[in-house]
Amino acid sequence: MTDNKDKVTDIEGWKKAKGEKNDEEGYLPLLLQHMRKVRDTVPVNNVLREELRRELARRSRMAGSAAAGAAETAVEQPRPGAMPRRKWLFSGIVCAAVLIALIFVVLKNSVPMALEAGETRILSRFRADDTVPAPTFDPAGSIMMLTLRGSLLLLDETGGQSEPVIPPPGEKYLCPAWSPDGKQLALARQKEGGSQEIILVSLPADYNWGNLNGILRAALAGAKVLQEIAPGMNVSSLTWSPDGTALAYTAGQRGGGEEVYILETGGKEAKSPGQEKTYSLGPGRHPTWSPDVSALVVQRDYPAPVAGASGPAENKEISRLWLVDRETGRERLLGEGSLPSWGSNGYLAYVDLKLKERVLSYLPDGSPQFTVQQLTGTARAVYLGKKASEVKPPVKSGEAETLLKGGQLLATADTSPGAVELEWMRRLELNGVREPRTLYPGQTNTFEYIGFGPDARWLATCRREGDTVILSRVFVDERPLKGVE
Repeated sequence: MTDNKDKVTDIEGWKKAKGEKNDEEGYLPLLLQHMRKVRDTVPVNNVLREELRRELARRSRMAGSAAAGAAETAVEQPRPGAMPRRKWLFSGIVCAAVLIALIFVVLKNSVPMALEAGETRILSRFRADDTVPAPTFDPAGSIMMLTLRGSLLLLDETGGQSEPVIPPPGEKYLCPAWSPDGKQLALARQKEGGSQEIILVSLPADYNWGNLNGILRAALAGAKVLQEIAPGMNVSSLTWSPDGTALAYTAGQRGGGEEVYILETGGKEAKSPGQEKTYSLGPGRHPTWSPDVSALVVQRDYPAPVAGASGPAENKEISRLWLVDRETGRERLLGEGSLPSWGSNGYLAYVDLKLKERVLSYLPDGSPQFTVQQLTGTARAVYLGKKASEVKPPVKSGEAETLLKGGQLLATADTSPGAVELEWMRRLELNGVREPRTLYPGQTNTFEYIGFGPDARWLATCRREGDTVILSRVFVDERPLKGVE
């Protein structure tokens, strides 16, 4: 038997080539020899298999290192024009935010919005005097100032009061107005003898609720006189323009002849005393500035019958609001209303005066017995815009269907039956009157003041109940319109 290249011997072929017989005696030695040779080849195969395994492992490690290096190189050296993954993510977030903002703007412009009233807080109650309470606020809205019996009264956000700032003997302080930046305070001063003047005081930047009282006492002693008022004329409704460059106020005799004036102060570039420019916007009172200071809304009163009245209350004054251009004096009727306040949010708050009937008692069959018909005010708001040029024209100029019709209800001046109503009912009962009767009180149940705060997030209101003035704050928020009162 000879070895071939693969060390495998064909036994049958070898036997034929040798010509030997295939008997058991001759076959066994050859088989043993063949098995020994096969056994000798096994260690060689194991060695080859182990070497092959090590080679494959080495090449696998080399391939993994090369792939990692290629990936690292791809991160550190991006292809030209390719955007990294983080930048793609940031760009996607920005695009989504812009899209959401656009959707919000589109929805806000397409869905009717209205100013809705929220929580109402009563800040203070105090005994009324012969002046109309008209509070003014610092820019933060945290300090309130008004006049009471000729003195300046300071209140905080909760209605807490400080000691009043009392004027010198024979003088009075009237209608204070805080500048938009909080650094100045304008007010009217009534001197001994009755003549009035508009004065201006400067305030330091570090004033607060605790030290403002003392600061005002010192500053008022050296106040700057802006405008002398003609004898017999009274100043009211003093208010700053939103940019702090001018003052608007009402001057006139009580009971009629009132006009709205503009006093140009120059703001930070204040003019020298006596060089301020003053001019009239015509008849009216309670001026309020447009947010862009290009126009004002003023109130004008007219004698006219009251719709729905069935008694002595039918002959009353009605008030209408007019939009007056600051430069040209051009006028536009807005509608019926009083006590306007144009907020920085573009909404105009006003008082709508209507004749309302209140039932005081009922008959056994459920029908009204004693009722009261009284003019009652409701505070409402309508969106005019942040620019006077954006104000839409009335539906029908000069008629009831005007721009202010249907303003959103914010507050009402309704009160519980007072002393007059209760005394009237008592007299009727003592006289044995049982049939239906109606009382027509002479006074009007309404607000004496309404005004937006500096950020227009709330509305301050003042109303009287007997000889008491109630000062409140009504929080407001702009929401999609659900319905109109």
